[in-house]
Amino acid sequence: MASAGEDWRTGKSIIECNRYMLDNSVHTDVTFNVKSTMLLAHRTILISRSQVFESLLTSQASSGVISIPDIEPAVFGKMLSFIYCDSVDVDDSDAAGLLAAAKKYKISGLEALCMQKMKTGVSIESVCIVLNHAADSQLKDKCVEFIFKFPQQVIETSGFLQLQPQHLLAIIADDRFNVKEELIFETLVKWSEKECIRQNLSVNLPHQNQVLGDIVKLVRFGLMEHKYVKEKCKKFLSSESYVDIMEELAELGNNSGLIKKKRGLVATPDDSNSVSSTLTSNSSSRVFDHGASRTSYGATQGLPSSFTSFPMQSNNTRVLHPRSNPMETSNSSRSSQDIPEVTDCIRPVEAVQRYSLEHRERVRLGYFIEREQRIIVERFEATQSGKAYTRDNKDGVSFISSENLKLHGMLIYGSHQRPGSYEIELEILVDTGIRGSDLQRVYALKTSMSSDGATKVYELIVSPAVMIESAKVYTIRALFKGQASFYGVKGVSPVLKNGLQIDFVTDITCLNLTSKEIGQFPGLIFEKV
Repeated sequence: MASAGEDWRTGKSIIECNRYMLDNSVHTDVTFNVKSTMLLAHRTILISRSQVFESLLTSQASSGVISIPDIEPAVFGKMLSFIYCDSVDVDDSDAAGLLAAAKKYKISGLEALCMQKMKTGVSIESVCIVLNHAADSQLKDKCVEFIFKFPQQVIETSGFLQLQPQHLLAIIADDRFNVKEELIFETLVKWSEKECIRQNLSVNLPHQNQVLGDIVKLVRFGLMEHKYVKEKCKKFLSSESYVDIMEELAELGNNSGLIKKKRGLVATPDDSNSVSSTLTSNSSSRVFDHGASRTSYGATQGLPSSFTSFPMQSNNTRVLHPRSNPMETSNSSRSSQDIPEVTDCIRPVEAVQRYSLEHRERVRLGYFIEREQRIIVERFEATQSGKAYTRDNKDGVSFISSENLKLHGMLIYGSHQRPGSYEIELEILVDTGIRGSDLQRVYALKTSMSSDGATKVYELIVSPAVMIESAKVYTIRALFKGQASFYGVKGVSPVLKNGLQIDFVTDITCLNLTSKEIGQFPGLIFEKV
């Protein structure tokens, strides 16, 4: 503070004078109560820098105190410093809060400064807020990968409760968000309360269900205990959904000799044929239909490719697959008439984001693949078009795994240039002796698929999953009847992923030009056991 008689303006720039007036409360005319901390400022300067402040201050009495309950005092103080001086030091610890404040009061220069800082230092506390405001895909990708690297820590932050609905939906739908379902559900309840306030709605159950919309359908209730679902989740479920969930959980209990539970994962023991699969083709099963959708948020709107999403539809189709492996312990000479026909076991990969699995894949008795358990091994570096299927020649490839696995499915190519359909006879064999001389069929099916001519890759579901033993040679063979398709080139072998090694080998008995270097079957879908 200048001494009496001294002109404090002498030698100061405009910015320095503004700083002096703010720091020393010179002729201030507005008071902000920021969480019980009183901060003084000047109406004219605030109005000159922010349309929001102009609206706020012109509607307040000159002697009124303005309450700011949603911003920390230190953050509000830094925002005032930027307003007065057009610069401020932004730390990693307060960048997220400053960004939110800048957004609220529409101070674009401070927004840009905070975003630039966050690009170089995303933190657990800030990542969700950065994602909300990120404009470029590179920054969004960075946020997504960070969230899936530290899911347990991120879900506990206040920023997670501020996520925009489409971001929240896509994150919870993703298998990489490896958090207990109970914590996810409880956090969604808290988020719905905050979202009601953001939308100026009273906080009550109908409004919470309204703002949650399809998001609550992504909770994997089958991984929860009976008691928890009954006591905590019931009021957020339709009566029909609740009954279905409880019936299936009860059935799990009645089959306790076949099913075990591990860290929230309901799973079969080593015998993969104990329980059948209930898989969906771009639809939600009745267990997860919570009545008519109240609010439909686009899961992929404005999101980077790193996100997976689950496309919701209004139908309640439930697809039941055979309860036991149709070809267990049989050999390769078994008649093709014995191979069962299976429908709805193929879906376009692009419908659930490239090479991502819907976490909705589950077994009839409530089996859920735990988050981050599926491993998709891709074997081609590029794709071309024009592969023909003639003279009843089969496509096939062999593979060897470094670990014991479950094979849940494979990727296959669809038609190119125009829509088409295929009849497919598929078998999986294991070499039980000298390779090629003693093959035993462990799985087989007949199915059909329709292709739109543009979607390159489709996912063929193996239901129930086939147990794959390490160091054994397994061969996939299929007879495709249909028009020309896309095909893979520049095959890679071995493929290393998530600590797993898969070696691909050419099946010399198949004559339709699929090998370890080229052809069909661009990927295999595994789960570690």
